[in-house]
Amino acid sequence: EPTQASGEPSQEAGESAREAGEPDEMERLAEAGIHTDSGLSYCRGDRAFYLQMLTMFVQEAERRSGEIDQLFAQENYTDYATQVHALKSTAKLLGADGLSEEARVMEAAAKEKNESYVKEHHEALLSSYRDTGRMIGEAIGVQAEETGDGAEEEAAPGEEIAKEELLEGLARLRESLDTFEADKAQELLEELGGRSWQGRPVRALLKEIGRDVEDFELEAASEKAASLIEGLEGGEV
Repeated sequence: EPTQASGEPSQEAGESAREAGEPDEMERLAEAGIHTDSGLSYCRGDRAFYLQMLTMFVQEAERRSGEIDQLFAQENYTDYATQVHALKSTAKLLGADGLSEEARVMEAAAKEKNESYVKEHHEALLSSYRDTGRMIGEAIGVQAEETGDGAEEEAAPGEEIAKEELLEGLARLRESLDTFEADKAQELLEELGGRSWQGRPVRALLKEIGRDVEDFELEAASEKAASLIEGLEGGEV
């Protein structure tokens, strides 16, 4: 079962609200325009996991919207389209259909290098992204996190992991990704990320895979895990 994230609403809190006759998280999300049936369906009906995914969306909205804004300023429309594609997928799977549709149209415009359309609608997309994150956060009682300063990457590495154990963990990670068990994949990423490999934090090796999982791009994450396994087996990592 997924570990509850910092600031994540507890299932017990939701049950207490329902018992007191107050709107629970799902009702507040629906009032904010989030299609919770869709999100819960993706999460296999697991309410706690759905809330965890929503929490991650809220906490990362400021950083990710900033990354999109930076790519826009650089006129890097190729990477811009990639980031907006991830937003489209994540929003759709969480039930934020309005935001997903905005991102879909912007992704198409960026891929076609339709600069005039992107420039005209970029600020509106970022506003919708941040507003959606704020509304979801208010509904589930979670605040957005401030943009970090890289402390995660510089955290002291944990206990050294043997190559065989790392390969075994990555194989299990791939299996969970290939069976679309995002919650299990997140647990494995956290477990492996706390170790070190040749004096380096494993979390640094898994950073891009973790981002793909957060964006629900599980096939892309599986491909990156396969490449990492190949590199370890070939002595290139």
